[in-house]
Amino acid sequence: MPLHFANARKKLDGDYRSISNQISQVQSSLNKEQPEAAEKLTELQRKEHEKKQLLDAAIIMAEKVVNGRLSKPAYVEGETNNKTKRQKLSAEMESMGCKPLMKLLINPCDVRVMFCV
Repeated sequence: MPLHFANARKKLDGDYRSISNQISQVQSSLNKEQPEAAEKLTELQRKEHEKKQLLDAAIIMAEKVVNGRLSKPAYVEGETNNKTKRQKLSAEMESMGCKPLMKLLINPCDVRVMFCV
């Protein structure tokens, strides 16, 4: 099971990088045509990156508790704080009128959904 999880995580990370690269290409075009939209997209990417870092930290904590290197109470506290931060970032992103990038992994070809100007 851990190998399956690791492989799935690698695939998701690859998909995430691919989508991020596509968005960066769109952003390059927008910088010339619609600077305000490009700025909004930059802010959204920053928040998405923060959220991805929090998800990575949550995975590491889960792995530690499963391997016995972290106590369950410490895990619960850490996960609660992490989840609160992720929810706050998601709310900020939604208030910008856009969907978080991780939701796009369902349909990575539809990058235009990311950005609502």
